[in-house]
Amino acid sequence: MGKKRTPPHIVQMQAEGTKADRNLTREGTYEEAQELANKMPTFPPDKLIYIRNLVQKVLRKELDLEVLKVFIRLTNSYMELESVYPRAKMLSERRYNGK
Repeated sequence: MGKKRTPPHIVQMQAEGTKADRNLTREGTYEEAQELANKMPTFPPDKLIYIRNLVQKVLRKELDLEVLKVFIRLTNSYMELESVYPRAKMLSERRYNGK
């Protein structure tokens, strides 16, 4: 007889950790996003530059994507994100390629 295989959903739950671990991670993410939201300028052009810089940090892997998602949700900056994403991506690719 072969060894009994652990179901994939159990393996995933074990890899994610306990509910307390996930909540702690979620709280840390929320706190970091809240700090970014508190630092965000209120003047619209400065706000766009700030969000673009955050997107560039995510693209360079200096900032966690989950933190940006929570930040956008907290500040309701979906429209701003859509408008700055193409430029942020172009700028980060240009810097990455050394141009």
